[in-house]
Amino acid sequence: MSKLCIRVWIQLFLVLILIGTVSILPVFAQAESQKQETSQINPMDIQKALTEAGFYEGAVDGIIGKKTRAAIRAFQEKNGLTVDGVCGPKTWEKLKAYLEEAAEMDAVDQSLTAPTVDETAPSTYEEEIIADPWSEPAAEEIDSGELKQKLVS
Repeated sequence: MSKLCIRVWIQLFLVLILIGTVSILPVFAQAESQKQETSQINPMDIQKALTEAGFYEGAVDGIIGKKTRAAIRAFQEKNGLTVDGVCGPKTWEKLKAYLEEAAEMDAVDQSLTAPTVDETAPSTYEEEIIADPWSEPAAEEIDSGELKQKLVS
């Protein structure tokens, strides 16, 4: 084979490699963007929301494993989303409503069980009677010498 033929084959090979690399880059970019979208959402929040929605029964440990991905897929399928097992922005938008609802319910539960403050009952400060320097002492506190002096004056 001539040097020219070898050179053409090498150039053709390099062009094919370049085309293959360029065509596969969007796939990597899409996978990376999905990874970033999911990583911006707290995995524990995803699991809590899935639990509240009735799709996840595992431990809320913040690890997106097989059970969590299966729950995400089931949630996506039920809600008409793209079923890919990734909690992206569209999935999270629908899923976080369950987390917010659970937080509201917790707040209501806490307000119902919180101890009430009786405003008519004396506070600790009111129970500690602070003597008024301008008031007269009670009769049992006055000794006889002071009483005579007060009566004279």
